[in-house]
Amino acid sequence: MNYLKGNTNSTSRLLDKNELLDIFNDNNYVEVFKKSDLQIKTSIDNIHISILLLQTGYFTLRKLNLFEICLALPNAEVSDSLILLLMHAQNTNISNDIKNNLLNLPKMLDNLCIDDIAKLFSSILIESISPNSNDFKNENALRDIIFIMIPDGLVDKTRENPNACGFSDLELATKKTKICIEFKRSTSSQKDNVVLEEGIAQIKQRKYGSGRRKCTRVVMVINSELREITKVKIVEVE
Repeated sequence: MNYLKGNTNSTSRLLDKNELLDIFNDNNYVEVFKKSDLQIKTSIDNIHISILLLQTGYFTLRKLNLFEICLALPNAEVSDSLILLLMHAQNTNISNDIKNNLLNLPKMLDNLCIDDIAKLFSSILIESISPNSNDFKNENALRDIIFIMIPDGLVDKTRENPNACGFSDLELATKKTKICIEFKRSTSSQKDNVVLEEGIAQIKQRKYGSGRRKCTRVVMVINSELREITKVKIVEVE
């Protein structure tokens, strides 16, 4: 299902009008409204962005209690469509050079060119995100942008892959090689080296990438100030 069809123009105009409000307001992409707020008459010139996204099918309703309703993205497909919509509204896209470089991703994986993969992912983030966007405040949104920019069928790709201990950020595989990536976001108050060590500990503790197939585990630190991947570390797991 393509959630962009028929809804793109009006929704993207409102996103522009509201200076590209960051609707991805937490890791669960949810927002709480009073039930009475959902009954207020609205128009395209006077409507909360989340209400519009509910009316156009991006958000679904989840009952919180007798007086409040939770708006949430129903699944990953809708989340991806919304990211593409935001990119459309911000008039951002990746260049042909990056698209061509993405075609080399299977070879990069097989040769474990982790630094080259990190540079490619940095380029995707730099070209895909507007300077007005709040995406660099949201780790999951950054991971999702990278995920949807990797063409389907190029490599096996999964995100939030579960095991008994948690959910891995991103796993990529060819017939020959598999890597598991944990993204960590650094800020002015949380430096690169600190979050790098947190990512290493998380991969080990939660056993990301475990299974019968050999997996290379990697931590990539995305610096929110510089807006690029600044630290890369292959994690040795005993």
